[in-house]
Amino acid sequence: MIIGIGGVSMSGKSSLARILKKHFSRKKVSILCQDDFIMPQNEMPQINGKTDWENPGSIDFDEFIASVVARDIENDVVIAEGLFAFHDQTLINLYDKKIFLEIPEPVFFERKKLDKRWEIEPDWYIQHIWKSYLKFGVLPESQKDVLTLNDTQTIDLDILMNYLSK
Repeated sequence: MIIGIGGVSMSGKSSLARILKKHFSRKKVSILCQDDFIMPQNEMPQINGKTDWENPGSIDFDEFIASVVARDIENDVVIAEGLFAFHDQTLINLYDKKIFLEIPEPVFFERKKLDKRWEIEPDWYIQHIWKSYLKFGVLPESQKDVLTLNDTQTIDLDILMNYLSK
């Protein structure tokens, strides 16, 4: 089974992937994070002299897709997660299950301002992240059979597992 998890930065994609891996502990599970498939620095888009990590051009989709396919052969469950999880149709077509995490804009800004994983990001860039999400990361309306969850609420594991078992 290949599970795609999408949503804006700080929406809980990685946390949900870890929860699912724990749930499927009796199976062979692989998690692929889109952040691990970035383009070489000199090929990445720029905005205001800063690397634009929030642009689909920052991801090597060919390599990401190839890794999903390869891991599917070796594992019972593959979880592919990232901001652009639903941006590339070839990738979407690989998913057996699709999960989209939503958070309200104010929650995103609150969480992102507390995020110190790389560096303190200027307010203009945090606003850019949200705008890029709205442009490139939202779930396409044409997608069917997607479980949409709100990460500001406790995720109902019964609903999640029921969806995954269908």
